[in-house]
Amino acid sequence: MNAIIPGERNEPDVQLGNNHHLEILSLVDKYAQYLKKTH
Repeated sequence: MNAIIPGERNEPDVQLGNNHHLEILSLVDKYAQYLKKTH
């Protein structure tokens, strides 16, 4: 694990990675909808 950063959420790297992965998936879905509208 990385060192605990003051003021940040002290979660395991795996948890942060999962959250980051979900955020990317949500962005991909929004981008896909945008492409469908423009094409």
